[in-house]
Amino acid sequence: MRNTGAFQAGVLGRKFPILAGKSSPVMETYLQGIAYAIAAAKHALGGLHAEGLGVRRDDVEAFMWFQLAVDQGESDAANNRDWLAERMTPAQIAEAQRLAREWRPKE
Repeated sequence: MRNTGAFQAGVLGRKFPILAGKSSPVMETYLQGIAYAIAAAKHALGGLHAEGLGVRRDDVEAFMWFQLAVDQGESDAANNRDWLAERMTPAQIAEAQRLAREWRPKE
């Protein structure tokens, strides 16, 4: 997405000036790239917690991260979330879903 945005900026930047707060196709490409990268990072965090790689294994935390990635459009995270749910209790799943609903990035 970064390369696509850079290409668009070079080729299209002068054709699509920013007008009255509206973003250009260049800006939209970069914003999509940011959203994708964030969703992929959340998916990766879920995997680390699910497998206990570099962190304590925590199925609730892993499910939460997978759910956050799914909510942001990372469809592959749904498979991992569903796989993980098979080894979790209904109470753990409910807790993970609650945490995902309440999650906010730290400022």
